[in-house]
Amino acid sequence: MPRVKVKYFASLRELLGNTKEEEYKAKDRTMLMDLLLEHIPERHRNISRSWKEMIFETEKDGIKFDKDGTPVLSYYLVLINGWSYRWVLQDGRRPGLRHELKEGDVIAIFPPVGGDSHNGQEDRLTDNWDALLCLRTKNRENTF
Repeated sequence: MPRVKVKYFASLRELLGNTKEEEYKAKDRTMLMDLLLEHIPERHRNISRSWKEMIFETEKDGIKFDKDGTPVLSYYLVLINGWSYRWVLQDGRRPGLRHELKEGDVIAIFPPVGGDSHNGQEDRLTDNWDALLCLRTKNRENTF
């Protein structure tokens, strides 16, 4: 049973009553999406609906899922051991939210970053998180 640490930032920290981090003991083969969709909301039942509506994209019927049955994350940045969940390799592939949690994983969750309004449109910087992380990788390893 892997133990993982979850760190919350900004509005998520406030939503969870100023909780900075928590430890979860997950069953083997528990995926990142299970942690976000089930385990965190179960521990915080009083705000579970708000949590899900903040973290995931929603439709009128509830949480939006992609064609593979994976919930669609909203504009949140989720890091696994300091790397975007989209870029973490596991068994030679990038499983995204289907990443299986391992002993000692540290999950950090950041809310969307927005900028000033320009010409009536909000400048969303969140889409650039992965680009910035790629630059971090490129600068560290000198390759893509």
